[in-house]
Amino acid sequence: MSEQRKRRIFKEETPAKRTIPARISIVGPPGSGKSLSGLLLAKGLGSGVENDIGVVETETGRSAFYMDKVSHKVVPFAAPFDSWAYLDALEYCIERKYHTVIFDTMTSEHDDIGGVMALHNRITDKIGGRMASTRAWGPAKEGRLQLIRRMKTAPLNVIMIFKAKDKVRFKGNDATPLGWVHIGGDEFFYETQVGIVLKHGGDGVPCWNPRTDAERFDRKRPGWARSVLNGQVTPADGEFIASWLRGDQLS
Repeated sequence: MSEQRKRRIFKEETPAKRTIPARISIVGPPGSGKSLSGLLLAKGLGSGVENDIGVVETETGRSAFYMDKVSHKVVPFAAPFDSWAYLDALEYCIERKYHTVIFDTMTSEHDDIGGVMALHNRITDKIGGRMASTRAWGPAKEGRLQLIRRMKTAPLNVIMIFKAKDKVRFKGNDATPLGWVHIGGDEFFYETQVGIVLKHGGDGVPCWNPRTDAERFDRKRPGWARSVLNGQVTPADGEFIASWLRGDQLS
């Protein structure tokens, strides 16, 4: 006979205004202004406090070009780029009490050395047999799911930068253009409040006119954010997002 399950006890509360940390994705091809845009948003999210911004860099030296625009700390991140290491980096930034962490880039977690794709291939080879590739996705993504869970409870803002590429889906002899879409795990995008896509050579100007459903997936601008992010990304955009997430009454 199975042990009887003990009922959990729940209790209602009166909702109280509280600050909700921001989770923002920035997607774009090379030269679109992703790194600078992330720093400018972070400056605004922290109400102008700069030195409490931590940039977790998988491509060393990128953010140094913008130190004169936004002062920040750098957390160098070398291979392997497994999800568990990203989680360790996040915990470090929490311990350092940064108000915002920028992961530049999250793409390394997906397709670089030690990333989810590499882990999936290793597990597939180890399992072998029928449906090995499908069965390997669960254990390959375990670390990613733990990382996302921690991001949702972390007491700091999280900005995730993803590279983009012009993708095409092939089915038989047919090729369907998908447009410029992110390189990384789709799971991260489900948890963001704002998703920004930058145009190639657009100098940090978001593009809100997707050509395909795949491009539309990377974009997220709720009704409350329609009055910002209409031009080149600035700290004012970050300030507005932070104000809304604090529950301030903005017109």
